[in-house]
Formats: sequence, C-alpha cells, structure tokens
Amino acid sequence: MLDRVEQARRRGATILTGGHRMTDPEHRDGFYMAPTLIEDASANDEISKTELFGPIACLYRVKNFAEALAVANDSPYGLTACIHTRNLHRAVQFTQKVQAGVAVVNAGTYGSEPHMPFGGVKQSGNGWREPGTEALDLYSDLKDIYISIDPDAL
Repeated sequence: MLDRVEQARRRGATILTGGHRMTDPEHRDGFYMAPTLIEDASANDEISKTELFGPIACLYRVKNFAEALAVANDSPYGLTACIHTRNLHRAVQFTQKVQAGVAVVNAGTYGSEPHMPFGGVKQSGNGWREPGTEALDLYSDLKDIYISIDPDAL
C-alpha cells in the first residue's frame, strides 16, 4: 500500500493526509497505515486499478453522474461501491448500473450485514456471495440418508 501511494505521488497525485506507516508507540509493533486521502490521481493510475484493502481513498473530479459511474465501472474490480446523494432517482440508477457486488447509498463500503450475502464481481471475490443464508449451500454437502428400521434385525 505504501508503495502504491508513493507511486501515485510520483505520478502527480497529491497526498492530502496520511500516506505513511504509523510508528507512534501504540502502533510501532504492528503494520498500521495512517488513513490516506489522495487527490489528482488519474483514473488510469495503478492506485486506481488496484484492490488495496487499506485505509486509502482517492478523490476524482468528474463532470456529472454519467462520468462518475463510468469511472467507477472502469475498474477490473467490483467488490463494493457507494454514492452519497439526496436524489432518489440517482441513487436507484447507481444501484442498478454500478458493477459491484454490493451497492450502498449514503453510507460507507465497509462490507455487509452478517445475514446478507456478500461478494464482488469482475476480479473481486471468488464469485460466490457469503455469508448470508446462501453460505449454508456453499459450505454444505447435501446427503440423503435412508434408514429402514427392522425391529427383528436388532
């Protein structure tokens, strides 16, 4: 993650905050990265096309909703996506058109509820939706068992 942030900086992106390993006494013995906000990275830069799973967010300037949706969908990944809007029509359009396994309106992309299926599209996830009740099918092998009880055979 640190390498990707540094690479974005070298390519002209601005690190608004964070972008470094946390080394204070509370964090020095672990692998902690400061929450990072990046601006002016190209939508085609590696940091924009990599699924990092770290505290990194990139801000992109777009002209309108259609361009924002195109930037979001122009990723090889599609785990989660969110939109913040008061426009119900735009929210519904987003949830229907964004290429992601989870679409969120007016909240973060932190995952899903434990009782709901969760997973990505494209190169995100493994193609299955878990946990949810669907996970019971994924992690179960069904077996039919027939027992004929013959009292005389005991």
